[in-house]
Amino acid sequence: MSKISAKKRSERFICGMRTTRYAAIFIMTMVFAKSIAQQPKEIINHTIEAMGGLEKWKSIDYINLKMAGHKYWLEQSENPNGPYITSYEVVDEVHGVWRDQMSRKEASGCFSLPMK
Repeated sequence: MSKISAKKRSERFICGMRTTRYAAIFIMTMVFAKSIAQQPKEIINHTIEAMGGLEKWKSIDYINLKMAGHKYWLEQSENPNGPYITSYEVVDEVHGVWRDQMSRKEASGCFSLPMK
C-alpha cells in the first residue's frame, strides 16, 4: 500500500468537496426550476387572457399580412462588381382563420442601373 502525502490527500478532499458542492447546487437549481415551471397550457391561457379573452380571439375572422422586399440578382449581372439587377416585391395576403381561405395579391418590378 503506497503512502499518500498529506498535500495530495487534502487536494483530493478539496476536489471531492468541490464536486459535491457543484452537484448540490445543480440539484437545488433543478428542484427550484421545476417548482416554478409553468405548463404550456397555462402559458397560453395567460396570454389569451392578457390579450382580451377567448371571445375576443374568436371574433377574428381574417388575418391580413403585408410584406415588401427586394432581391439582388448577383448571378444574373453581366458585371461582377455591379450594378446588380434588383427586383422588388410587394405581397398582400388575407388568410381565413376558421375557414380554409386565402387571397394573395403580388406585385413585382425589376430594373438595373445603366452602365456608365
